[in-house]
Amino acid sequence: MTSHPRVHRPWGAFTDIERGARFKVKRLVVKPGGR
Repeated sequence: MTSHPRVHRPWGAFTDIERGARFKVKRLVVKPGGR
């Protein structure tokens, strides 16, 4: 099973979905009015 830890920032959060030798795919969640 692969874990996708969520990283929190003042503007929202992101989760790494997939990673390869030359790419990353992230899911971004942006808070309305966040910095």
